Amino acid sequence: MLIAVLRDRLAPDAPADEADNLVQARAVTRALEALGHRVQDLDCGLDLGRVAAALAAERPDAVFNLVEALDGRDTLAPAVPALLDSLGLPHTGSGALPLAAAADKLRAKRLLRRLGLPTPDWFERADLADPAAAPSGPFLLKPRLEHGSVGIEESDLLPAPDRIALDRALAAKEDALGQPCIAEAYLPGREFNVSVLDGPHGPEVLPPAEMLFTGYGPDKPRILGWRAKWDEASFEHGHTERTFDLPPADAPLAERLRALALACFQALDMAGYARVDFRLNRLGAPQAIDLNPNPCIAPDAGFPAAAARAGLSYQDTVARILAAALPARSPESPA
Repeated sequence: MLIAVLRDRLAPDAPADEADNLVQARAVTRALEALGHRVQDLDCGLDLGRVAAALAAERPDAVFNLVEALDGRDTLAPAVPALLDSLGLPHTGSGALPLAAAADKLRAKRLLRRLGLPTPDWFERADLADPAAAPSGPFLLKPRLEHGSVGIEESDLLPAPDRIALDRALAAKEDALGQPCIAEAYLPGREFNVSVLDGPHGPEVLPPAEMLFTGYGPDKPRILGWRAKWDEASFEHGHTERTFDLPPADAPLAERLRALALACFQALDMAGYARVDFRLNRLGAPQAIDLNPNPCIAPDAGFPAAAARAGLSYQDTVARILAAALPARSPESPA
């Protein structure tokens, strides 16, 4: 088959979190070619007409959609599956609505709460205009419209702000980032990533991974911010690691994480592959802190690591994601 690999259009000096999209595209291309497919490489920015014309000219059998942002604008990424649907082209991953819901952290939290799925409490500035608002405990400031921990650092943790202090901090962060932000209750408990991969028998929850913060002193917050993910020279990057080796006593917790990840996947109508991130509250109960339809699948990312733990090679994983996009959900066919 001919598969179009659709990826972000990047500036030559793109930061690491954006340049990673090209790493994904190259790895997926190699896997697809190893599976016997032909590949059309196509970058995608705000000029969707150019993309539509290129796809119409080649008419691929399916599109492997890796687009995370249109010219750096994350909130516009849902336009891509909408375009592909309008062209009648099968595509990998979630559609426009799940992507749009997850792209806005406030919208995602409201949706989770409405569906009865656990997520930490939060405030936005409109909430804090009410004199009765009474923030309690530490809060972590987050931009609403970013992913990949962009705009999140240790300095965004406020240990015990009152209503006025929290409002001022949110206003300052919104000014600095040029977008709305939320203050999410900071949970100091353990952090887990749980991946879901669609398959011939429905979505399969892959082994949960715990993020370990090694060498962190008692006063250093456990926050998986931008430096921890993308700055290889930072202390945070060198002292956070992923493990799938949960102790036997965690078996009930692992089952709860699996059930919640699957519930999120199904409730938001996600498709293909996704990852849900959790923190434990003071009672040890998982709370969803981030929804990631179409998560990063660079070879060193969490999703391929979870798939490998389940016995799937990178090539197997790409084949499963592609197969889930095809109408008959049949195994991949040679070109």
